[in-house]
Amino acid sequence: MPLILYLIGAASFLAAGALLAYSRHSGDCETVLEVHKSHDFRVEIVDGHTAVASCVVPLANKSQVRGTVVDLRCEVRCPRRVETGLTLRPFAARQGEAPSGEGWRATDLAGGQSVDLVVGVVLICGGRATARHWPQYLARLSGLPLLVRVKVVGRRSIAWRLSQVAFPWEDLARKAA
Repeated sequence: MPLILYLIGAASFLAAGALLAYSRHSGDCETVLEVHKSHDFRVEIVDGHTAVASCVVPLANKSQVRGTVVDLRCEVRCPRRVETGLTLRPFAARQGEAPSGEGWRATDLAGGQSVDLVVGVVLICGGRATARHWPQYLARLSGLPLLVRVKVVGRRSIAWRLSQVAFPWEDLARKAA
């Protein structure tokens, strides 16, 4: 009887060691927001007091291990020197889906898989503005970044990654004119 227990203990120890070696060899998920590949920057003036600035940013899993993007949050940090006169509401959504605020629903990414995200800011003017006022408002936003925080759950870890999307506000102001 003690010999059987000894063999079962040795087998479980070897199995745990093999699992540890496999997980170290296969690595962890490496999901990144590829801000250097951002494209399709645009501004749409919805009505006199609301405009939407957005762009497409790929979210890619660079490893061979499946990972889950649990949380994705967008923020706009206004430096004190920037007085915009606008209310800024950031949003994020998968391309093809309607944005539902700054939140996110969980998404699985297999190894090597990529998904396009639409991130942006809804700009709301307090007073009544016309379409010709929007280029002036957009020019005031020069240098204002959009911060994107991504929470990824991999095989061995939970990681927060922070990315910064720089909008070309001057170019968008010229396009809106």
